[in-house]
Amino acid sequence: MRIIARDVNMIALNEIDMYTSMIWTDRYSSYGDFELRVPYTLENEKLFNNAKFLTIDKSDRVMVIEKRQSKTQVDKSDEFIISGRSADTLLDRRVIMGSMTFGIAPHDEETNDTASQNYAIDDYLIWYGALCRVIKPINGGDTLVLYNAEKGNLYLANIVKAGANEEAKLTEPIEDIVVALLSATVINPTDPTRRFTNPSWRYVYSTDPKVKEIKMAASFSNTNLYDAMSSLLVGAGLGCKVTYNDETETMDFSIFMGVDHSVSQSTNPIVNFKSSLDNLVSTDFITDDTAYKTCAYVVGEMDDKKTRTISVADEYGRVQQVEYPNPNYCTTWAQQVSLSGTGMSYARREIIIDASDISRYQTVSYSNGYSASDIAVTESDYRSMLRTRGKTELMNMYSTYDLSAEILPDMFYKYMVDYTLGDVISIEDRFHNTINASITELIFSQDVSGYKAYPTIETIGTVDGMDQLVSIFVNNPIYVNVDGKLIIPDVRNDLEDLRSKTFIAYYVKSIIDYLLDDHLIYVAPSHDGYDIVVPSLNDMDVVILGGSIAEIYENPGRFTMVNTRALQFIKFFKDNQFSLNAENMIIPSYDDLASAVQ
Repeated sequence: MRIIARDVNMIALNEIDMYTSMIWTDRYSSYGDFELRVPYTLENEKLFNNAKFLTIDKSDRVMVIEKRQSKTQVDKSDEFIISGRSADTLLDRRVIMGSMTFGIAPHDEETNDTASQNYAIDDYLIWYGALCRVIKPINGGDTLVLYNAEKGNLYLANIVKAGANEEAKLTEPIEDIVVALLSATVINPTDPTRRFTNPSWRYVYSTDPKVKEIKMAASFSNTNLYDAMSSLLVGAGLGCKVTYNDETETMDFSIFMGVDHSVSQSTNPIVNFKSSLDNLVSTDFITDDTAYKTCAYVVGEMDDKKTRTISVADEYGRVQQVEYPNPNYCTTWAQQVSLSGTGMSYARREIIIDASDISRYQTVSYSNGYSASDIAVTESDYRSMLRTRGKTELMNMYSTYDLSAEILPDMFYKYMVDYTLGDVISIEDRFHNTINASITELIFSQDVSGYKAYPTIETIGTVDGMDQLVSIFVNNPIYVNVDGKLIIPDVRNDLEDLRSKTFIAYYVKSIIDYLLDDHLIYVAPSHDGYDIVVPSLNDMDVVILGGSIAEIYENPGRFTMVNTRALQFIKFFKDNQFSLNAENMIIPSYDDLASAVQ
């Protein structure tokens, strides 16, 4: 490992040849750090008293020397220990004075309405404290369907019409926000004494289209610059780094997004560490059924001395609907319910869910900009809202599994070539358990035992099965061959195999169950030879999601936790159904399925 000590102007002072150990850690979403141990000599003490920065040949980042320690030991050589953090922490030396606001619209805290109607699809806004993307404006633009990517929620937002001179910019490109923060504090501040000079700083714009697409709303007031920048970038899922450019003699600040190289995508080259490639040192696979529930009794609000309770169950529990006049009786009954039907005995796992926050009386908005409050929803609508809450809670009460591993960073796949910091990779143990993980940090280490480089991975979730489900249909299209014969691949075995996997999510399993329940196109023998059986998928959304796609988009308040990817998959299948009649034949194409399900 080549280590260069540099002065305050980033001029190289000396290359460190003699050292006891070096540990250098680069991180994606927070600052890195280092610790260098060298023999204590007067020359080293003088060198590191003058040195302010360190660089190494294994990393493109710059470290700031912050701490120097002289250590004497009986029967051991005296040591000089130098440590510090990455150069992005230099932002910790500046503060944001006053307020800097980006993309925040005028806001009514009581009604949580945003005073603007200038919304377009894919705009962002803050809704009840969460960053949401506009799916579609409806009712003339005074109502929006919003999507919260972090939770996978759909919301219905009522918008107050803006006055004649009112206009609000909801979001700004995140790079513009970063540049504004840096310009006001370290690049070109009003007070020239605050500017970083020799070397000066500059922002290097990203060439990644995904970074350029990110728009945010943010507000900072009298706060530390590093904290503000960190919260902004972490919230957007971005990393940052400071490098030194020898040609321009500047400290270059840049932001970047990790690339998905996991098995759950097909756009980028796959990086899958697995035992068969001998690049896994160790793995630890854990399955946990502790929080697993199969049946939820959802208790709604009391109304006219009634508490409405609805039982929601997956494949292990029977769906029931009951009403009792006393909530205590209702709870007791739910705990003592007869375990009949599927999910008998120990297989049935029940839970009571308090949904008293879901009111029967809702605020209804109209296209003319007016709204009416305390309007009672129908009994069937209210039950649907409770049922949706139950399904939502059950989706978070499934068996979980986690796979941790130690990988060899340069065995088969090369770090900084095939993958880098922030990227998402897949790990597969010898039993074919698979999980996706992001590279959160990389540690370079050298001591008397030799040089090592090993990444730290952070599990970002199991493979939910949706991408595997999509790939089944993408890789098995229905088509007409060169002889004019209609080819209908049989995907039942693939679907059944996927359904048997421990990692698939509830909504994916629900889709597979539906498709395997006589909703797949197949060829059946008949007295004339063979017939093509084409089932209808018109009820696919209602059966799986509890409501039609139109209802979910028009009134997402009733379906607050519908999984977006499941919605996209179902919509694609309904919009691309196979059609066969005497006049023509419409063959669905699955080429766009992967792009439709994001």
